[in-house]
Formats: sequence, structure tokens, C-alpha cells
Amino acid sequence: MLPGSLVTYTITIENAGHDSVDAELVDLIPAMTAYVVDSATNGLTYVDPGNRVEWAGTIADGETVTLTYVVVVDEAALGETITNTATVTVGETEYEAEVSFVVSNYVLFLPISFK
Repeated sequence: MLPGSLVTYTITIENAGHDSVDAELVDLIPAMTAYVVDSATNGLTYVDPGNRVEWAGTIADGETVTLTYVVVVDEAALGETITNTATVTVGETEYEAEVSFVVSNYVLFLPISFK
């Protein structure tokens, strides 16, 4: 990932085999990135102050909710690892998902072929 790149975070919440549940998502915008205005989808809302996105709703049995938002990587992030952690709360139970990437001046194109 290069400094200045746009990164799209996609969060999928699935209710796999339970009665309808009320769920809440909170995702702090990662350090060394900035939220891209109006990029949140499907009822996801940017909250400032707080620099986070939030969503709340009821998820029916077997239903999946997909939420996305975009950030831009700070120019000063070169060499840093950026980690994003989303937390979904259902009742009193919290579930977390985390993803990280390193900001560098290198771009890797796949597939790699050696001849």
C-alpha cells in the first residue's frame, strides 16, 4: 500500500442460524488514515467527534449485512503498519475482526512469474 492510497474496508455481519438479533458495529478510523467523506454505505454513519463509523440494526436469521467505507492513507505513514479493528456487539457479547497492512513505496503485482 502506498502513501496517499485509498483503502476500502468491507465489513460483513452474518446471522448464521439464530433468531433475529439486534447488532451494533463500531469501527474506529485507523491511525495514519483519514475517512473519505460520504463513503460509508448501507446505513453506516461517520461520527465526528470520535473519528469512527457506526451501524445499528436488526439482522434476521440467515441474513447478511455488508457495510463499506473508504479511508486515505496519510503521506507520513510510510513504513508504518496500519491496523483496523471492527467491533460488533450482539446483546452483551462482543465480536472483533482485525486487518493490517504495511505502507511502503513498493507495489506488488500478482501473480508473480519466474522464468
